[in-house]
Amino acid sequence: MAESTRAHPHRTDTAWIRALWQDRAQAPEVRLAAAISWLCLTNEPAPHALRTTIDTLAT
Repeated sequence: MAESTRAHPHRTDTAWIRALWQDRAQAPEVRLAAAISWLCLTNEPAPHALRTTIDTLAT
């Protein structure tokens, strides 16, 4: 999804991917993939919550 969105930007998809990494009800692998995807899609600095999520899921 991120690769397709990168090639053909769609703000709704980027927002959806951000929502996925923030959703604690999602499986850890979904959240981690969404976090990495979101980082690839945006030029925004990584928010503290994203760093915490990646640290938590990686351990």
